[in-house]
Amino acid sequence: LTEVRDRGYAMDNEEVIPGLTCMAVPVLSPSGWAIASLSVSGETRNFTPAFQQKALSALTGEAQSLAVTLFGRQSNKAAVQRQCP
Repeated sequence: LTEVRDRGYAMDNEEVIPGLTCMAVPVLSPSGWAIASLSVSGETRNFTPAFQQKALSALTGEAQSLAVTLFGRQSNKAAVQRQCP
């Protein structure tokens, strides 16, 4: 979990189900606690580096929008790295 927290997103690359890859980002409260998450899942062959970067960008933007809708502002937590390897 420390790696996920530092990176800012979680990735499951066929760790649970062969052929399935998942990516998730947290929705953070104003104090920085993860109160929900948003994710995308699909066939591993479709999770190209370009797709992963687009998905991460979309998920991050939507998570921030949801936090603003729920709390009126984004988390005070410092921005974390959000680049796919």
